Amino acid sequence: MALRNASKASRIMDNLKAVQEALVKILGNCHEFKRFEQSDEMDSLDKEILGKLDPSGVKSYADDVSLRRIQAVGQCYRLTCKMLGKDRDTFVDNYWIHNPSSYHNPIHELASFPIFLRAANAHRTYPYLIDLAEYEWLRKRVLLTATEIVRCDSIDLSLASNRKTQQPVLNPTLSIQHFNYPVHKIASRVAAGRWKKYSYEAQDFYLVAFQNLRQRDELRIIELGEFSFVLLRYAIETKCSYESMLQYALELAPEQSVEDTAADVIEMLIQFDELDIILGSRKISTSDDPSILSLG
Repeated sequence: MALRNASKASRIMDNLKAVQEALVKILGNCHEFKRFEQSDEMDSLDKEILGKLDPSGVKSYADDVSLRRIQAVGQCYRLTCKMLGKDRDTFVDNYWIHNPSSYHNPIHELASFPIFLRAANAHRTYPYLIDLAEYEWLRKRVLLTATEIVRCDSIDLSLASNRKTQQPVLNPTLSIQHFNYPVHKIASRVAAGRWKKYSYEAQDFYLVAFQNLRQRDELRIIELGEFSFVLLRYAIETKCSYESMLQYALELAPEQSVEDTAADVIEMLIQFDELDIILGSRKISTSDDPSILSLG
């Protein structure tokens, strides 16, 4: 009996899930009903549910969805939309057609907007438009990060024993990105409406963005050199000890002496700590960084 009831409950849950998914699909495309109704995207359940929906209610919902989507794109990509000009609405509509939103707040589904713009060749006039869109999403992504930020104790990195047994505590809101254009200059000029007066040569450009430790709604963005960027990326990806960072730095700069490289890395790490990119240090276990076993 219990097994039969459990099986019935499972079927009910599966049916409810199917109905929910159908509603999301239908309402997610409600701004384009005529195209959606005639497409292959609708199955029998979609059509059955669609036939039971109040047309005036759907239209009202569609208008609300359309408004929220335009507002979300404008909020996340204000400067990019400014550069798109009269073509903005076309790109925005096409984006949502290919990326139906399942959230009440569509801002969470805008991460792939730069990828969509590249595929749509939106940057044919301004090659740096995609970089600008990625820059704007970097800013939004970091500000949307909701997590506890706690500073740990700092240590003396000049001591080899500390470097072997400790690892940096990275700001949990930290995000780094490589760009092909100087997006900070471009962003300020687009904001001022002066971007058309300038042209830019493609160049490597490295940024780190994170929330201010003391003012969570404040964003900090700092330009890095390539060496610092690569080393910080290594720390983010491997969660390694300071000693492992130093060993990796030696591989990046084989022409430089061990002493000079160590001094450069320690100076960089101290600056990162002062800037709140690094929030102090913590003891590392061998499971976190097996390489410390071979460092004696």
